[in-house]
Amino acid sequence: AARSRADLLLCIPARESKQKRRAVSAKRTKKDVQLIALVSDQHCPHEDFNLDACWLAWCAENRPDRIVGLGDILNLSKPSRHRQNLHARHNDTPTECFQAGRDWWRRTLEAAKCSAADQLLGNHDVRHQIGVLQTMPELYDVKRPGETHPWWDIEYMMGLDELGVTLHRAQGEYHESQLEIAPGLLLAHGTHAGPTGGAHKAIAARHETSRAQGHDHK
Repeated sequence: AARSRADLLLCIPARESKQKRRAVSAKRTKKDVQLIALVSDQHCPHEDFNLDACWLAWCAENRPDRIVGLGDILNLSKPSRHRQNLHARHNDTPTECFQAGRDWWRRTLEAAKCSAADQLLGNHDVRHQIGVLQTMPELYDVKRPGETHPWWDIEYMMGLDELGVTLHRAQGEYHESQLEIAPGLLLAHGTHAGPTGGAHKAIAARHETSRAQGHDHK
């Protein structure tokens, strides 16, 4: 049987520039080719709604077969190890973040009508998990009856299971969630690459694979 392959469409992030960019065509040319869209660092509820509108229009036009969120779909300014301040971006509540993240996926899935969707975890997405572990360790591993994962798991908090979005969790405290999207191509948030993503080449070399990531907002 013919082996299907995954094609990646890499789009430069939106930025202010007078340079006009040629529109990128994402049309499939072969039946065995999958169009997979990678998206990262929405930081809901502070997503850029103008950019979001462009994203939804792109999804509706191109109908990707699969969408993968590379992490930091949530902002979760609280709890955080950073000092709180008066800026609105740093005063969202966990409930607002979970709802906004769910709404983002709902809008995306309605526009794309894709057959598969995945969400990786970023450093912002686990802030509440770390907060529970640090302040109430006795409640950290509490699970709903009959469930596998703890009550704070964002699959439940965001209702990803109800939306049909597969959550990829980290395998242990010192690892980040990853997804091998194709042989030799690993997707991750990039938390361990540092605040500017400068170590991504070294990480890719250590894993002996190609790598796509978010985290550094570039």
